[in-house]
Order: sequence, then structure tokens, then C-alpha cells
Amino acid sequence: PQSLQNKLLTTTRMADIITSNTKPGQRRRRFFHRVIFRTLAPGLGKPFTTAPAAEQEEFLRRIQQEVLPNMGAEDLAATADTPRLRLAVARQGTAAQLAELNRQLADGPAYPSRNGELHFDLGPDLKGLVPADLRRVQDGWKLHHQLEELTGTAEGLAFTYRLESRLFDIPGLSLQPPVLELTSRGPSPVTANVAGTDLGGARWRFLCGADLLPQAPAVPVVWDARLVLDGGSRRLASGRAVYPRPEGAFEARAVILQSPGDAAPVYLEAYTTAGGNLSVRQGPQPRFTAVKIESAGDGLLELKLPKDAGAVRSTVLATPAGRAALEHTPQPDGRLTVGLPAAGTVQAAPAGAAEGAVPPFVLEIDCERAGCRLPLRLEDDVLLPLKRPAKTAPAAAAKPVPAKHPVHSSRPSGQRTGLDRLLHGLRRLRRHARRR
Repeated sequence: PQSLQNKLLTTTRMADIITSNTKPGQRRRRFFHRVIFRTLAPGLGKPFTTAPAAEQEEFLRRIQQEVLPNMGAEDLAATADTPRLRLAVARQGTAAQLAELNRQLADGPAYPSRNGELHFDLGPDLKGLVPADLRRVQDGWKLHHQLEELTGTAEGLAFTYRLESRLFDIPGLSLQPPVLELTSRGPSPVTANVAGTDLGGARWRFLCGADLLPQAPAVPVVWDARLVLDGGSRRLASGRAVYPRPEGAFEARAVILQSPGDAAPVYLEAYTTAGGNLSVRQGPQPRFTAVKIESAGDGLLELKLPKDAGAVRSTVLATPAGRAALEHTPQPDGRLTVGLPAAGTVQAAPAGAAEGAVPPFVLEIDCERAGCRLPLRLEDDVLLPLKRPAKTAPAAAAKPVPAKHPVHSSRPSGQRTGLDRLLHGLRRLRRHARRR
């Protein structure tokens, strides 16, 4: 951690180097953006507050003369709320005024609503230093969220979030119901908004199901999720929607739905990224699913569970006639053996079912931190996986390996490319090192 004196020496020396070696213009502005917003701005908080009064006065005097005159107005308006307010006060204010701003930020300032927009109420003294457009609230960190439940249902994936924001307590502010905003990855992203259902107590439920499938340009596709709260002319959003990962555990839920185009099975899988961010994968094959089928036969399914799935809570078979609990046996190596109903005891699909539709038989595996809905098919009165697992699949015929032929280059002998020259130079250095 740097002291206020460290920040002063760093920023003033960098400012001197920039002004001595660049001309006024866009290039100089980019260099000063790095100095002001990434080096100087953090020093206006705790380093400034904990420094002696004499250091505070010297610090403000120097940066007002040597650094802050190079701060662009557009750059200041585009930065986050807290550093924007501190830099606006430090530009012309006194040490006492900057200390007062830090006190208000620590205590939590008020946000009066005017014409559907929120502004910081900093009092009459600081109001003259910070224009109205710089006092406008625009940070997304005001929307806090916590996932309470992630489940797989027959209709899709269900997320239950608890939203916390001081904006809910501000009178006169009209807020629209929150939405779960899903944006596909790739060069041409598509956005799908899932409306929330109010459960009371600041709790909202979002169901991602069949209405999400037509939005994807192609499968497979990965959707990144974030929560958005619309306040009329301003939208507050979380950086990425996350859910807790106790002890760093992986968590995933998957469901199988019917594609609206060709009635083919489509998986929707919710999972956490390495940083705990929530994403949903859509595709014809399970990939991040917590449970995978290893083998099938003799009325048993051998399943592989991830190491962080936790204890198995239940195994249930969903059929057209209802739901039935199944016997399961955990294995020492992390696998799970599930017993399926005997032949002839399972009812067939109802009459009139569309050909190619999602099978009505679904195996639901629920663990402490993972779960999946795996489709099954009925063949000769026996339940089998929708797709044959790798262990029971017939061995593919070996493909002939073409004979290798010497590669003849059309490049004249003695002529080297850049890579050839680099490799040749490295070999010469190795030989020279060996001789020494």
C-alpha cells in the first residue's frame, strides 16, 4: 500500500515525463488518463484521509498545478461514481472539502430523485465544486444480488434471487421489475431478457425455458447472465449474475427441452465459471452437466459425478404416469449406480405424441451442489439412455493412416524464412555456449 507521499511522487514525476515528451492532443490525453484515473484516484481515499494535514495540503497544491489540469472533462464524466466525485472536488477544492466528501461517502450519501434520475446530495459546500451532471448516480454496484436457489424443472431452469439496493427505499423513484439479461457469446451477440416473478421479500424468480431457445442464432451457444434493474431513464445492472460457491465447489444444473424448430432434444445447463459467474449453455449435447452416464445394462446405470457435487440427495424417474424414487448406491470412486424399473413395468409414451419429441422419461439426479435431468428412451420395454454411453458403444473401424511422404519445398535452397533464420540463430547460440 502506498502512502500519500508515494502517490504524489509517482503522479508528478509521470506527469513531468509525459508533458516533456508529448505534444497536446489525443496521445497525451491517453497517457494522462492512466496517471489520473488509475494511479492518482485511489490515493484520494484512504491514503489522503490517513495522512497528516500538512501532507494533505502539499498534495492538493501540487496535483492541482501539475496533474489535474490535464484531466479531460469527458474522461471524468465517464468514470465511476466514487473516483469521479473525489477528482471533481480535488480539482479546485481544499483539503477540508475533500475530507468532508470522504466522510460522506463512508457514511453513505443520500440520493434524491429528480425527473426520474438520482443525484448525490453532497450539501451546499461541495455542490459548487461538483456540477449536477457529475453528481448523477450511474454505478451498477448499487444492485446487489444473492442467489438463493437454482433448480431444474420441467419448464426449464429456475433461478431465485434476493435483490438488495438502497434504491428501493427512495420515495418517488419508479423502478421496473428486474430482468435476467442473457447475452450470447460470439461476434454477433444476441440478448434475451427473462422477466422476473415477484415472490415477496425482495425475492424474484426467473425461469429460463422454451422461450429462450428461439433467441439463439445456432446451437451450441453460451449465454452470460446479469441482473438488470430499470429505473426509467437509467438502468442499473450487476456486473455478472453470480451465485455462492461454498468452499470453491462447482455447481451445475441441467434440463432437457424440445427445440421449437425440429422437436430435437436441447440441453440447457447452468454452471459457474472459474470466477463464480453464472452462465447458461444451450446445445444438443450435455457438456458442463454435473452427471454423466458411463455405462448401461442389466437394469443398472453407472453414472459419474464430479468431485465437488456433494452427497446424493435423491434419484427420481419422471414418467408420463408420475414420479418414482429409484434406488441408488454411491461407489467409492465417485460413481453412482442407479437401478431402473424392471422390464414391462414402464408405460409407453401416450398416443398421439409427436415423432422425435423429447422422451417423457427423465432421470433426475439431485446432489448437494449439482443436479441434472437426463432423458431416457424406452426400447423393448427397457429404459436406456437417449444416447448410448461411450463404454457400450461399438468400436469404430480403424481408419487407414496415409503413408508419410517427404515434403518438398518450392523455396530455393539457401533461402530462409523469418522462422528458419530464428531457429538457425538459436542453434548457433547453443553450439557457441557448448564450446565455452
